[in-house]
Amino acid sequence: MGILLTILYTALFIFLIYTLGFFRDSGISRRSLTIVFILKILSGFVMFVVYTKYYPDRQTADIFKYYDDSEHIIEALPDAPWDYVRMVTGIGENSSDLEKYYVKMNHWHQEYESNLYNDSHIIIRFNAIARLFSFGVFHVHTIIMCFLSLFGLVALYRAFIPFFRNRLGVLFIGVFLLPSVIFWGSGVLKEGLLIFFMGMMIYHFFKTCSSKISFWSVFWIAASTFMMFYLKFYVLAMLIPGLIAWFWTSMTSNRKLVLKFVIVYFAYLGCSFLVKYGIPEYDPYWIIYVKQRDFLGLAQEMQSGSMVPYLKLSSDPLNILFAVPHSLFIVFIYPHIFQPFSALNFVAAVENLFLSGMIVFVLIFRQKWKNIPIKPLLFAICFVLGLYALTGLTTPVAGAIVRYKVPALPFLLIACSSMLDIDRLGKKFPWLRKLLQ
Repeated sequence: MGILLTILYTALFIFLIYTLGFFRDSGISRRSLTIVFILKILSGFVMFVVYTKYYPDRQTADIFKYYDDSEHIIEALPDAPWDYVRMVTGIGENSSDLEKYYVKMNHWHQEYESNLYNDSHIIIRFNAIARLFSFGVFHVHTIIMCFLSLFGLVALYRAFIPFFRNRLGVLFIGVFLLPSVIFWGSGVLKEGLLIFFMGMMIYHFFKTCSSKISFWSVFWIAASTFMMFYLKFYVLAMLIPGLIAWFWTSMTSNRKLVLKFVIVYFAYLGCSFLVKYGIPEYDPYWIIYVKQRDFLGLAQEMQSGSMVPYLKLSSDPLNILFAVPHSLFIVFIYPHIFQPFSALNFVAAVENLFLSGMIVFVLIFRQKWKNIPIKPLLFAICFVLGLYALTGLTTPVAGAIVRYKVPALPFLLIACSSMLDIDRLGKKFPWLRKLLQ
């Protein structure tokens, strides 16, 4: 039964890849998208094996613990369907009569919670909805997540197509083929949902800025913003200033692009100092301090073997801002190949070496400034630096750093791609020209 359902859902989603206009209009061959989709499914199956073999305690394995908790939500459906609806939608989720379900779960209420929304609820709800179609077959959840994350990556790819008309090959590689993006975006984890909503938000936002407003664009921008707020608020927070700067330059002109981005980011930084005076419980510097404190507590409790050098923070804004360069350095180099061996960390370390080499390579083969698409370059770099800084400030464990920086990785490659001189590179390495264009 499980194998049959897995095959049927794989076939269904491949059929959708070949028939939906969204994929057809992406400019990517359906064959290539199908290969990426199958590669993601295989990665999801590898993740299942890894977590089964190396994390046998399902209560600590991320792909299983939220899936297992969702069973207590779906159990309410036959006798109390309204309870199921409330738990899945969040309508009246704090009602005392629902506590009988929550007490059976291990991760609905977490030991380390801040005043921000508990993002584990979202992935538990995803699994509770997916169970309507999977009949409890775990791999069906993996396939659904693979399709959603593929959809988000295609949306992200389409958002940047206008700026990479003569280098779509390198854009495709940067968006779809980084190992960390494939692997962590293909399991039953929050990253897959995050990639979906982030891609849809950026695609429809860029589309709205460059053409007339449509109902569906407004819907997806609003829905994606709402979901990202509850799923990974800090990723949304790092996107907002870039989107504001993008909107400003789209509504005015492309003159003084760098200045406009600088103004927006400095204004955004200035506003971050003022939050505590209006909404003290959402002071970003206090939240960063608490997140690091809680992560350190969790890492010590779990006896993590991949701790990285960190600067212990206070809630003082200057203390945190002065720690940013160290945080960026840590996220750029960790994990590295000289750490104690772990298969997942080794692959991520090799990927880090590739990315570092790519940056050096791009600096050598950089095209002239006047030919670089400045707006997507600034948008991508600012998002990468912001997310890397936050990750380094709050995350003292190499394995977690690998996951938390996944949303930034396609943008790092997009930034590199925007500066790469394909013509110079093609003359030096003719075999690369066809691959990258």
